[in-house]
Amino acid sequence: MFSAECSKSDLEEFQASSRELEAELETQLEAAESKNKELVAANSRLAMDVDGLRVSVNRCINLCV
Repeated sequence: MFSAECSKSDLEEFQASSRELEAELETQLEAAESKNKELVAANSRLAMDVDGLRVSVNRCINLCV
């Protein structure tokens, strides 16, 4: 009986630990997804800036030629 009680207790402890770990990983995943979304938006803005600068540089080159 002691062995079964011990095993049940171990199982419950493992399940509780697993739930805590899952919750922590979910939190980390949500934070990573949010940061990724911010970085994708920043990358898009920077790409647009590069395109705008490229157009400006090409205009300057064409005026100087």
